[in-house]
Parts: sequence; structure tokens; C-alpha cells
Amino acid sequence: MRFLILSDIHSNIDALDAVLARTPPKSYDKLIVMGDLVGYGGTPNEVVDRIFELKPDFLIRGNHDKVASGVESADNFNRIAGEAARWTQSALTSVNRVGGVAGRTRERRPRGRGLSRDPVRRRHVCLR
Repeated sequence: MRFLILSDIHSNIDALDAVLARTPPKSYDKLIVMGDLVGYGGTPNEVVDRIFELKPDFLIRGNHDKVASGVESADNFNRIAGEAARWTQSALTSVNRVGGVAGRTRERRPRGRGLSRDPVRRRHVCLR
């Protein structure tokens, strides 16, 4: 099985399109999006729309996605990231804010013996 894994797009539609142009649709079996669709770049709606057109098999919210959708606060962000998150929050359409990065993503918590109790380490899911 072949995976296409996308991560940290940060509202950069040009970069996303460049990757997709070099990745024919039949060249992978599963699409996994590991978060941070939005943040910093100027095209958050275009990125969210493009990702959902691709119908990812697995998608989680990154910290920028959580802040932009209002699920978390930007209190832990540095000044530049906080400003970008506030701009992104205002730029996202209500459909993409509520139904996009907030409503159509999910988190999976790894379970089992021997997994780290450290919440930072636990945020990342190992794929098999």
C-alpha cells in the first residue's frame, strides 16, 4: 500500500498545487493529512477546499487549524503566529471554519501499553 502524506501546508496553495502536480492520483492508495492546513499563508480557503476535494482517508487538526477554527486559543503562539492565526480566523469562510478545519477533522489518540504519557509526544500518531 502506498501513502501520500501531507503536512504543514499553512495556507500555501501554490506549494500544495506543486506537490499535487507531481503526484498523479493513481500513484497512492491512501491520502493522509497530518494537520496545519492553515496558518501564515494567504489562501486558507483555497487550501481547505482543495484538501477536501481530494477526500483524505485520514486527517487531523494541527495546532494552527485548532486556533483558526476557534477550538483553541492562540495564547501559546508567538506574536507572528498569533497574528497569522487571527487573520486566518477572519479570512476563513464560515463553512471552512466550522465545517472545514474544525468539523471535518478528527483526532485519534494512540492507545496501548508503553505509550508515552507526555501529551506532546502523544499528539503524533504512528501509522502502520
